[in-house]
Amino acid sequence: LLNTSSSGEFSHDAQTCRQCVVGLEFIIDPNRHSCQSCPVGGTCTGVGLVPKVEGSVWKADYDLGVYRLMTCPTGYRVLNTTSDGSFSPALQECAFCPPGRECTTRVCEDCQLCL
Repeated sequence: LLNTSSSGEFSHDAQTCRQCVVGLEFIIDPNRHSCQSCPVGGTCTGVGLVPKVEGSVWKADYDLGVYRLMTCPTGYRVLNTTSDGSFSPALQECAFCPPGRECTTRVCEDCQLCL
């Protein structure tokens, strides 16, 4: 829902709806949230998210209006934070572990050396 008033002030009559951009955005609840950027690890349909990695589990966070990457399949780690450790909805993805490292736990955020 956008306010298209030329003055920038709220105007009920100047409100218009716009669809989220397919491939770039999604929206969980149009009555509460605006369109959100698609996370790196998903493909956005405009109204939802399709995981890029089969077996990854995403959960809708209705409070924030974003999807949260919960788990990745074996061999992948969950990436969902910036370099300072804060949560980033847009950066979420299942990333391959580098050669010589592995993830064997259900929720893995740091690949361990192979045994």
